[in-house]
Amino acid sequence: MAYEDTMQRAEFPFSPGVPVVFNLNPGACILEGKVQIEATVTITGPGPDGTQIGDGICNLVRRIRVLANKAAPNANGTSRYPDGALVNCSPQTLLRYATIEHQGKFVMEQSGSNLGNGAAGVYDIFLSIPIYFGDSVNLNNVQTALNMNPTDSQGRPVYSAVQVQVELAASLAELFSGTGNAIEVAGMVRWDDTRLAL
Repeated sequence: MAYEDTMQRAEFPFSPGVPVVFNLNPGACILEGKVQIEATVTITGPGPDGTQIGDGICNLVRRIRVLANKAAPNANGTSRYPDGALVNCSPQTLLRYATIEHQGKFVMEQSGSNLGNGAAGVYDIFLSIPIYFGDSVNLNNVQTALNMNPTDSQGRPVYSAVQVQVELAASLAELFSGTGNAIEVAGMVRWDDTRLAL
C-alpha cells in the first residue's frame, strides 16, 4: 500500500466581523488542519490599557466550524460518513485539546504578544489554531482522519462538499474590556492542512 503526504493551503484577507469560508478541495485524508492568522495589528485611540478577556488575542476568532454535505448515493451504496457540523468549536477549545499533541504545552500566539492589553501600538502576530482529525492516541490514526476522497474503499460516495467557516471578531471590545481604542488588522486568514493519500 502506498502512502503519500500532501498539503493544501488557501488564504483570504482578515476583515473584522466578516466570516471567512474555505471550500476544501477533494483528495486524500486530512490528518490535521490549521486556521492561521498572520497579521499586523494596529490599535489606535486615547483609551487606556484594557483588561484581557479570556485568552485575549485568541478572541480574534470567535468560532471555527467544519461543515460537510454527504454525496448522493451511487451504484455501490450510500455514504456512511456523518454530515453537518463535524467541528463546531471555539479556538480556545481547539488550542487546549492540542496540548495532547504538544506534550502538555499550551501554545497560543507564537511570539507571545498580548497586544499590549489593548494599548495603542503596532503589533505583529501569528496565531495558529490546529484541528486534529487524526487521533494520535489511536494505533491507526488514519481511522479518524477526515476522508476527502470521492469514494471510500468500497466504492461508496463520501462527501459532495466540505467547508471550513471561520467567524472573526468585529472589535477590540471582544479581546479587552475597559478600553475605547479601535483595532485594525492587516493580514491574512489561512487554512493549511496535511493529508495522507492511501
